[in-house]
Amino acid sequence: MVYYKDYTTKVTIQPGEKTVMQHSMAPSGEAHPTGPFGRIKISPPKSELNAAVIVDGMHIGYADQVNKIAQTLLLLPGEHKIELRYAGYQPYVTTITVEANKKQILTPTLTPK
Repeated sequence: MVYYKDYTTKVTIQPGEKTVMQHSMAPSGEAHPTGPFGRIKISPPKSELNAAVIVDGMHIGYADQVNKIAQTLLLLPGEHKIELRYAGYQPYVTTITVEANKKQILTPTLTPK
């Protein structure tokens, strides 16, 4: 669910020089979904808090960002594929069924390669 237009540009960075980039995000025009939503808390072991979190194929951040009490994922009801990826570990992949107005806690443990 992306609500801004993609932006790409080519930047040449020279050694010893400071490069400043500026860009204003442009709305994509897509309608924002309305609830009800389900809430998902991702709570891996502390050693794996830097694992990348991927929901339905989209990287949404890192486990420590969605692991805090006030930070849960709001997802529309239905099935969602959740992945955690961390260097040196096997990917953790699961499918969850989100229910409206319900909270789930996902406690993944990644397996070393």
